[in-house]
Amino acid sequence: MPHILSLIACLADHDEEVSGAVRDSLAEIGHACVPALLGHLASGPPVGRAAAARMLGHFKMSATLVVPVLSQCLSDTNGVMRQSAAIALGQLGPHAREAVPHLQRIIIDSQTSAVIAAIAALGKIGIDAQDAIPQLLKQLAHSEHRVRDAAAIALSQISSSSPEIVPELIQLLFHREANVRAGAATALAGLGSVASSAVPMLIQHLEDPNVSVRLAIVNAFKQIGPGAVSAIPRLIQLLQDREWKIREAASRALIPYGQNGQRAVPALIPLLSDSQGRVRLAAIEALTAIGTASRHAASQAFELLLDKHPSLREAARQYFEKLSGSMGNFMPYLNEQLTSTETARSQAAMNAITAIGH
Repeated sequence: MPHILSLIACLADHDEEVSGAVRDSLAEIGHACVPALLGHLASGPPVGRAAAARMLGHFKMSATLVVPVLSQCLSDTNGVMRQSAAIALGQLGPHAREAVPHLQRIIIDSQTSAVIAAIAALGKIGIDAQDAIPQLLKQLAHSEHRVRDAAAIALSQISSSSPEIVPELIQLLFHREANVRAGAATALAGLGSVASSAVPMLIQHLEDPNVSVRLAIVNAFKQIGPGAVSAIPRLIQLLQDREWKIREAASRALIPYGQNGQRAVPALIPLLSDSQGRVRLAAIEALTAIGTASRHAASQAFELLLDKHPSLREAARQYFEKLSGSMGNFMPYLNEQLTSTETARSQAAMNAITAIGH
């Protein structure tokens, strides 16, 4: 016991290597250190108490002892302590289901970090936190974007296997505040295939005047997957959007559809020369996912082997590797580039030929 108490006293050490080693030691000791950690919550400096609270989140097998005490800590006068207790409850996940009412009460906390930690904990508890859904929906209108994002993620985690929340989120797409509309789309994205019934309405709201909302909707199509195949024609149109983030997102949204997205090839090819590197990267990855039907992009893809960004050069190499069986007609061009007086071009040609396997 004295050894355990000595370790707990060092949990809040300013040296991260020391505090990290202490956490590892306590975790290895296991359940035996729980009573001492619980006792440490009652007294001492706030930073030490907060560190002990966070440590308790490692002991799921002791949840029946830990959860009631951490729930009480959510009412502590110290904001850091409230935040730490919420973080620990989140680490316990479904084992902390009894703490849901207490976590709901601090969602209206004045300290943003405590609110975010409580929302995140509710999400990690999952389906047993369904009673918190009405409050989480309200948080999509919060003035702080971190709170809105946390609420959207938590809503998708709590409802991940149930479509009942989808109609409510669809209604929020009509909200007067853009933040709420974007949050609703983000929550629908987190639901994945469960939100496939929302696709027609999401397509309709691609006309939203707010870029953040449109971006969230495009990302939702990617997460929903095959259930959003009807969105492909609109995604193709968005490849020409004036906002580069939309062009990038639309390109990425096409990736899960693989060869089913081959209609997008003519619109994706110009993006390989886009002024934004992230757009070029998303486009080449989409073309790679489409496969054989994107072989007509080979000459533009070759130019990416000369790009200044290593990630783009590697993505281009993967394109040639994936389409190796469709590159027969492109080999004369590559052989010609091998004789280029520009070292970079001849080396790029060699890299492409190596990727193709010739």
